Amino acid sequence: MEEILKEISKIAGIPSVIFTVIFIIMRIKPITLITSNPVEIKMLSKEKRFSIKIVKYLFEIFIILSLMLLMTFSVFTKKSMFNPIIGSIWAVLLLIIFIFMLAMIEVKNKRLNDILRPMPKVLSVVIFIISLILSASFYVLPTYYVGTQLSSILNEIEKPTTSILLFVLGLNSIMYLIIIIFILMPVGRLISRFFDFDNALSNLNNKYVFIEIEEDGENKRWYLNYPIDAKWYYLTDSVNFSVETNSRFIEIEELYKKILKIETT
Repeated sequence: MEEILKEISKIAGIPSVIFTVIFIIMRIKPITLITSNPVEIKMLSKEKRFSIKIVKYLFEIFIILSLMLLMTFSVFTKKSMFNPIIGSIWAVLLLIIFIFMLAMIEVKNKRLNDILRPMPKVLSVVIFIISLILSASFYVLPTYYVGTQLSSILNEIEKPTTSILLFVLGLNSIMYLIIIIFILMPVGRLISRFFDFDNALSNLNNKYVFIEIEEDGENKRWYLNYPIDAKWYYLTDSVNFSVETNSRFIEIEELYKKILKIETT
C-alpha cells in the first residue's frame, strides 16, 4: 500500500512532505483513535495512545487558529480600530487575571467553584458568566492587535491579488500559531484548571478497565494498563502506582476470553 501511494504521489507531483503527512494520518487513524471507548483505548499500545494526545492537541490548535482568523478577517479589519490605550489596559487586566488564577490554584489550592460556593446563586451565576467572558478575551486580544495591524494591509490596497491575500493569511496564521502554541495553550490549561474543567473531564474520561482473576478462592481485580508486545498485556492491582502496587502479565489471547469491566472514578 505504501509503495502504491508513493508511485501515485510521483505521478501526480505531490511533494514528499505532503505525502508523508497523509501517510501518517492514514496510519494512526485519528477518527478511530479519538472516538475509541475506554475498553478500546486500553487495548491500544503506548504509541497509539500518544498519537491520540497529539491528534487532540493539533485539533485544538486548528480550532483556535480558525476562530482567530475568522475574527480577524470579519471584525478587526481596519488599522484605525486599534487603540493603544485600550490595548494596554486590556493586556494589564488579563495579566492581573492570570496572576490571580495562578495564585488561587498554586498558593491557595482553590478553584472558581470554591469561590462561588458561599455566594448567593444569582450572584455566583453572574460572576461565572463574567469569568467566562474575561477568559475568552485572552483569545480575542491577540486578534485585536495582530488583526488590526496585519489584516488592515488588505484595506490599504485597492484590488488585492490572490497572492497578496494568501500572503496576509499566511502571515496572520504564522503569528497566531506562535501565540497559540507558546501563550494561549498554556493559558488555556490554567483557565481549564481554574474552572475545574479538568476534574469534570477526568470524571468522564478516567474510566478504569479491569478483569477479575480468581486467587485463593476469591475474585481479585486486575486493572488493564497497556500491551507490552503482540503477546503479553501488563496488569496492576491498583490504578495508583506505588511501591505496594502488584503487577502481573497475561497473554492477550487469554485476556480476550475474560469479561472486561469498567470502573469510573
